[in-house]
Amino acid sequence: NGYFLKSAPKWSMELESAMGQFFHSKGLTAKVVRYISLEKDWLLTERVKGEDGTSRMNLDEPERLCDTFALALRTLHETDGATCPIQNRTADYIASAERGYQKGLFDTGIFPCIEFKTADTAWEFFSKNAKYLKNDTLIHGDYCLPNIIFDNWRFSGFIDLGSGGVGDRHIDLFWLQVQSEFFYALPAFHLRRWLPASCPPRRSRLPYLSNCKSCIDRCS
Repeated sequence: NGYFLKSAPKWSMELESAMGQFFHSKGLTAKVVRYISLEKDWLLTERVKGEDGTSRMNLDEPERLCDTFALALRTLHETDGATCPIQNRTADYIASAERGYQKGLFDTGIFPCIEFKTADTAWEFFSKNAKYLKNDTLIHGDYCLPNIIFDNWRFSGFIDLGSGGVGDRHIDLFWLQVQSEFFYALPAFHLRRWLPASCPPRRSRLPYLSNCKSCIDRCS
């Protein structure tokens, strides 16, 4: 099936390598062949067979695409993360939002769904409600169309795992919804189809993420 070689600044892919090995042990991605850090990082993995969610074939069937993504996400979220090398991604997520706020980073133009107009009002809301975010589920951390591979509509594996770990499942739900709507113009009708399948009923924490965290953290 071939291999995939990825490079990045020095030490930036150490966690991605560890997460790749863990996901591979759970049957969720291809094998990590080697990770080395020289002048910059190099990560060699076996190739995940298939095409990602942005392929023309997949985008031409949005309802089927959303259903397939929902099932893959539920499979991930039901995977035991007890031995995952990253055990508190939610804390990292909150800290990253705070760093972004302290730097004055705020851009509502990236995501039209953002309700707040200033960084102060967004941060006030987020800091008040961050306590509702849990740390009880194995997540991808950047769950979006380019990072899930399907082989003729059969789940093949996840890629780009550097933001993964044990965290709040709504982080994955949020990034899939926002990026699918904003970057790929998938109708909200189709996107709402995957919510019941991918997220068992519980108090929704999506508003705490979608209303402010994205525009603070994603720019940091």
